[in-house]
Amino acid sequence: MIDFKIVIAEPHHASELREVCMRSFFDTFNGTCTESDMEIYLTKTFPLTHIHHEISSTDCIIYLILLEDKICGYAKLAWQLIPEMQQRQAIELERLYVLKEFIGKGLGNRLMKKCLDTAAEKKAEVIYLGVWEHNYRAQKFYKNYGFEIFGEHPFPIESTPQTDLWMKKELM
Repeated sequence: MIDFKIVIAEPHHASELREVCMRSFFDTFNGTCTESDMEIYLTKTFPLTHIHHEISSTDCIIYLILLEDKICGYAKLAWQLIPEMQQRQAIELERLYVLKEFIGKGLGNRLMKKCLDTAAEKKAEVIYLGVWEHNYRAQKFYKNYGFEIFGEHPFPIESTPQTDLWMKKELM
């Protein structure tokens, strides 16, 4: 059995995490927008300074799943909430990505379990996330964990309109 481990992202992970963020987003959304929109979005969303800020922020936590100290995937939990969740003890699963060569090896499950454990430790009532409306594999994955759709919101990739579904899992 391959020995993957989950760790909290630290500043020395920032450069590699940035590459994993960009690669996994590209692999997920390639072909759903123009090349120009993708390039602009990746550049704006994942500058190294932003990754460093996220790693050091008290408003979120980033878990990395590693194989021999190489990042294979990551999950980001955030405490800054959408308006529908501000009256609740909620946590947003803002991102959960696994590099495509590791999909199907249980890494997403391990990251999800870690996120759910963290939500329980933080005594969250609910955990929620946004998922692209056409990412059926991810929707099925989340539904298998008890997440249900409760709304939608626009998630454009620059000038390309896209829609994300809001999904939530009640914890209490």
